[in-house]
Amino acid sequence: PLVRFNLSRPEAQNLINDLTPGDGLKPNEFKDLNPPVLLVWGKRERVLPPTSLENLLKYAPKELQLIQPDTFSHTPQKESPKELAQYLITFQERVELSQAKHT
Repeated sequence: PLVRFNLSRPEAQNLINDLTPGDGLKPNEFKDLNPPVLLVWGKRERVLPPTSLENLLKYAPKELQLIQPDTFSHTPQKESPKELAQYLITFQERVELSQAKHT
């Protein structure tokens, strides 16, 4: 409902209507990006097919960290918010530590 509402707003509709096929990044352009990325993909995922993960990994940045908690499915923010928050905090701390070493 919230996504549908936000996408139905005039601003979002204008943006969507103005998009052309060449506006997005091409898959090979993703390889040139190298931000630190945490991908949380629950082992109980049933909404997206396994091929979605395979495609994400194929074009993922070099700095991707994949975690696949046994208890997570498609919405860990609802199912296990504290556990998800701990993964995010730990990842952020590692990124900050790594950036501090390089400055």
